[in-house]
Amino acid sequence: MGVLSLIVADSVTTARLTNAVGKAFRVVSHDGWRDFQSSLEAVMPAAVIVDIDHPSGPDSVGQLMNASRAGGFGVVVCSSFEGRELALYELGVAGVGGFILSSEAANRAVVRSNIERAVSLSVAERLAADLPAWIPPLGRTALRWSVQHATESPSVAKLAVEVGHSAGSLRKTLLRRGLPSPKRTLMWGRLFFAARELARSTPSVESLAHRLGYASRSGLTRMMKRELGAPPRVLRGRDVWQRAVSTYLAELKSA
Repeated sequence: MGVLSLIVADSVTTARLTNAVGKAFRVVSHDGWRDFQSSLEAVMPAAVIVDIDHPSGPDSVGQLMNASRAGGFGVVVCSSFEGRELALYELGVAGVGGFILSSEAANRAVVRSNIERAVSLSVAERLAADLPAWIPPLGRTALRWSVQHATESPSVAKLAVEVGHSAGSLRKTLLRRGLPSPKRTLMWGRLFFAARELARSTPSVESLAHRLGYASRSGLTRMMKRELGAPPRVLRGRDVWQRAVSTYLAELKSA
């Protein structure tokens, strides 16, 4: 089970968020930004929900996002934006992955979808930083999109639209440039998401498989055994991420 950190001053909002998360994450509440930073290495959260109006919160959005990139966790902001709607746009530009209005803190669907979106964005950004510059821009864009939408039942048609192609022309263009087909690109998106989750925590393989659209754990297990040579329970640990990156690059070099 992954960890979700909360930096929220209001006890009612904290309780509502915790109830909305349910058993999807182990929730750890922090007194403020300093408390969060001091426990970051031990807790290793998949994401943090922050009230940007918290009196002991981060000094700035920049500080928050720099910590996110260094620590590899997703960021969700939960605040009241009444009369400050422009702030939502500015936070999005800064790289915040999810937004929850204080009034929606008890809405399970809203809370969970925003956490998942923030986690997916953090995985995509980590991957973008770890991939070499020689990978063509189209390949990087397609893979990033696939990672970001790995838990949203992505399709080849949706991927093609995102990168400005038809499904057929995208396949031809990717293969001509020595890149995986659209279908395999979507598979790599799921695999990188799974690798990051396994590297950071000990999630239930069953729940991770369901998050990625598999009917049961067997689908995820088969995919990881085929691509990385071992099932998820064996791959748990920090080396699984690097193994996934190395395997992906080997596929490109052999194309």
